[in-house]
Order: sequence, then structure tokens, then C-alpha cells
Amino acid sequence: MSSDYVLGNDQEELDRLKLQHLLWRDELIKLWEISGIKTAARILDLGCGTGNPIAKHIVGRGFRVVGVDQSKEMLKIAKTVVPEAELIHGDM
Repeated sequence: MSSDYVLGNDQEELDRLKLQHLLWRDELIKLWEISGIKTAARILDLGCGTGNPIAKHIVGRGFRVVGVDQSKEMLKIAKTVVPEAELIHGDM
């Protein structure tokens, strides 16, 4: 299992990922609202990356999050962004 994220871990890529998540954030929130998922439920975030903004938002809304990512570097950042999350290094 590789711990390297194929597009790298430099600041330019982190900024691109943050923008990508921000673009999808509103749609994801709409899906949660119509899903009926109860607060305190565990949400699986595959490809959680740095945890920002999705995992951070999930925890902020009262859910528990389990984040999985193949990049050890991204998970190091996620541990500081979302310390409440259960983070797993794994390949999807």
C-alpha cells in the first residue's frame, strides 16, 4: 500500500483539494439534510485527505467521523484539523 498521494502533498495541491471540497460542500449539506441521518451517527469519509472542510464540518454538525486516506501526510494534517475523528491509513 502506497502512502503517497498521486498528485502530491505540496501547498498548491492542498489548496486545490480545499477548493474542490468547498465547491461540493453545499450539495453535501443538502444530501445530509434530506437523508434523515441522526446526530451522533458515524459517517465514513473515504479519501478524507486533510479533513478540511468535509470531516471538520461533519464533526461540527454533531456526527462522529471515520476518515480513511491512503496518504500518511494528509492524515497527519487531518489529525490536527479534526482531532475528534477516527483516522485510518488505508487504500480504497
